[in-house]
Amino acid sequence: MNLKAMVALAAVALPASLPPAAAAPKLPLHPGFYVESDVPCGEMYQAAMIQFTGTAFEEGPELCRVVAVSHRGSVYRIAQRCQDQMSGTRSRQKGAVAIPDRFTFLNSVKSDATRFRYCPLSSLPGDWKGTKETVPNYPAYEP
Repeated sequence: MNLKAMVALAAVALPASLPPAAAAPKLPLHPGFYVESDVPCGEMYQAAMIQFTGTAFEEGPELCRVVAVSHRGSVYRIAQRCQDQMSGTRSRQKGAVAIPDRFTFLNSVKSDATRFRYCPLSSLPGDWKGTKETVPNYPAYEP
């Protein structure tokens, strides 16, 4: 079969439009470590830090995978599936995150709103510098 015949056959065999692939919900944040805005990057400590992997937030032992996103302007409503990696306890959370730019967010998912800013690996304390930005400390949430 020649190329022209194969293209004609494919055009008949395939539907005119394929359904869109299910895409993971996206937030317009740069993946990496975010520190509370009043803490210098070089003095970061676990309790003042959230890691964003591009699809999940890790805060302490809790890893929350973003499963739904909607937004109006710079305020994003998110739904998350979370798992405490120490106890295995699973939960679902809903909340809001204000994202004024790719390197800053205001987190109001859990309780009081806290402002976080991105800290590049090179600016973190020495014991954090060997860490991979987009790999959480714990395994991903298992649905």
